[in-house]
Amino acid sequence: MATIEKSDKKKAEEEWQASVAESVNRVEERRKSLEKQGVQFHLDGVNYFKDIEDWLDAERIRIKMKYTNI
Repeated sequence: MATIEKSDKKKAEEEWQASVAESVNRVEERRKSLEKQGVQFHLDGVNYFKDIEDWLDAERIRIKMKYTNI
């Protein structure tokens, strides 16, 4: 079973929080850009934020692999 040391867990959490903050900033910048262009975005329409979601998911995997002893 994979284990994470307490100090590593704290580091992983700090990295994750930084990644989430970066994701929020990217989404906000994209939202402003889309609004400036007059693009309408809805929950059931085109996902203009998919690349940001993919990046955050990749960050989650990267952080998990970095701090998990397998």
